[in-house]
Amino acid sequence: PFVLASWLFVAGTHFSPALSPGHMNPVKPQVSAAAIASDESVAEKPSAGETVDKADDNYGADTWWEGAGKGFGEIFFQDNAISGYLILVAIAINSRISAVMAVVGALISIAVAEALHVGEHDIHMGMFSYSAILTAIAIGGLFYLLNLRGFVYTVFGIVFTTWLFAALAAVLQPLHLPAYTAPFVLVTWVMLYSKSVFQGLVAIPPAEATTPEGNLQRYREAGR
Repeated sequence: PFVLASWLFVAGTHFSPALSPGHMNPVKPQVSAAAIASDESVAEKPSAGETVDKADDNYGADTWWEGAGKGFGEIFFQDNAISGYLILVAIAINSRISAVMAVVGALISIAVAEALHVGEHDIHMGMFSYSAILTAIAIGGLFYLLNLRGFVYTVFGIVFTTWLFAALAAVLQPLHLPAYTAPFVLVTWVMLYSKSVFQGLVAIPPAEATTPEGNLQRYREAGR
């Protein structure tokens, strides 16, 4: 409901001069060297055989620190790494397992984004992390028991969410709409619906899910 309502209302602002959708920061898909040269009127054209070195791919330690921190923050629309790490502390107060999985989600999502040569600015802003963090928390211990198979399943979900964010961002870019948490919602739906296919996973009914620690305790008390 949040994603659909936000898309509809933000899209509606484009048709009303009295409303402004504000600053949009859609992820820019990578383009060819020829397209970059044609779009940048002030840039020098590369000579034959010369490749375009994109400074936007200049990843560093700051990319990881800021990208992860802002990823936590973007869950609550906070564009600040310090706020994000405070949110991570709050998650840890509720569940240490969820906090660990959130960190795992942030780090894997950044690694996947860099492997796909996503622009450094988008990673730095936490755009590729917040949906993956939510997927990591939901699948990694909350709705599935966090055993070895559950952990592997969660890692797959994190990678899938990161890729889906890039795909949705590219599709929604012409409409000037952000992806919001749609990748997290879609991937989590698919992974929960697939529980009957993977017999080695222990699914936790949503009505019974409390915390990963609570789920583990109930599982051990049941002698399973």
